[in-house]
Amino acid sequence: MPREEVKRTLKLELLQHGRNGKSLREARLRWYGHIQRREEDECVKRILEADVHRLRSRVRQRKRWTDVVKYNVEDLWLTVEDTGNRADWRRRIRVDDPSPEGSGIYSLKEREIDTMTSV
Repeated sequence: MPREEVKRTLKLELLQHGRNGKSLREARLRWYGHIQRREEDECVKRILEADVHRLRSRVRQRKRWTDVVKYNVEDLWLTVEDTGNRADWRRRIRVDDPSPEGSGIYSLKEREIDTMTSV
C-alpha cells in the first residue's frame, strides 16, 4: 500500500472518530478502565503493568500507549482508583455527555480555566 494511501486512510479514520481525537481518548480510557478492573493475575493486566528495563534513546522519545493514557488520566483529573467504579469512570471519560456533571467536550482542567476567565 503506498504511503499516501495510508495517510489518507488514517486521516479519514481520525475524522470519523470525533473532533480532535476526543472519541479516541474515550475509547482508550474505556479499555484502560476495563483492564484495571480485572484481577491482578490476569495476563493482559500483568503485561500492561510490566516494567521493561532497557535503555531508551537519548533523542526524542517515541510516544507510547501508556504515556498517552497517563496524560489523558491527568488531563481529566482521574486516578487509577477511579476505575473501580465502572459507572462513574464511564461518566467521567465520556466525550459528549450533556449532563452538567459529565465531562462534556472539555476536560475538567479546561472547564476550570473557562470558569476562571469568565469571572
